[in-house]
Amino acid sequence: MEVIAADKRHPDRTDGNPQHSSPWDIPLVKEGEIFGTAVEYTRSYGLVEGHEPDRAYRVEWFPAADIKRVDRADWHGK
Repeated sequence: MEVIAADKRHPDRTDGNPQHSSPWDIPLVKEGEIFGTAVEYTRSYGLVEGHEPDRAYRVEWFPAADIKRVDRADWHGK
């Protein structure tokens, strides 16, 4: 449900239709202090699902340049 709500908040509707990450290969990512997974993406944005340092759950679109892929050994998500 949160992903559907976040799709309505996409910052640039002209950026193309969101593509879903493969359920068998969802990228582990970090955006700022949020460790999470990239569940959808467009050309310029990624939809990150994760927990903030205070453990608040968040699903939000971020610019692709701000999202960094993280190896499992370095990922500190929940």
